[in-house]
Amino acid sequence: MAPTDTNAEGAVRLWLMYVDNAESLKDEAEIKKLSADVDKAKDPIDRLKAVAALRSAQQVDPTPYREGFIKHARKWAEANGVAGDDFLEMGVSPSELAEAGFETKRKTSARSNGQSRSRAPRVSTAEIADAVMATDKPFTLAMIREAAGGSPATLRKVIVDQLMNEEGKVRELEESEAPEHDGRGRAPKWYVVKRGL
Repeated sequence: MAPTDTNAEGAVRLWLMYVDNAESLKDEAEIKKLSADVDKAKDPIDRLKAVAALRSAQQVDPTPYREGFIKHARKWAEANGVAGDDFLEMGVSPSELAEAGFETKRKTSARSNGQSRSRAPRVSTAEIADAVMATDKPFTLAMIREAAGGSPATLRKVIVDQLMNEEGKVRELEESEAPEHDGRGRAPKWYVVKRGL
């Protein structure tokens, strides 16, 4: 998906989408078309060019989204009563906020348990799936995030939507099977890889 929406809210939305799940900005229709071009190419040079175009379409370049955010975010935030600290909660880095002209009270957002939270490392859904399938003990989404990276939304997409619901390779543990929870708040959901598939 190209950053064609040049208004301030569109620029902010596109950067937040990138921060949460960069893959959501891929133009799937264009990727499908370019994949067909690779399959149809008979001449080696034409095929090479088609492969290069496909590879380029499969990667999301953050530059235009980041530049749009930096240019428009502060004006949009002021008009909508949004503070820089609110962007920290959404995963935008302090350096990006500073570049956009925000002053924040915190350098990183805080989790409820007092630990600092940094933006999730950018990893592919395949890398997350590989990390899950290599796990031989029960795990939580937070444990996979710590081991492999990824945003909470991407982790849920891979672990719950793909590996559990679509492929049946992971199951959620029943409350009686899960490790005892002695922390504050609700107990996390625990998952386990189904072995022997």
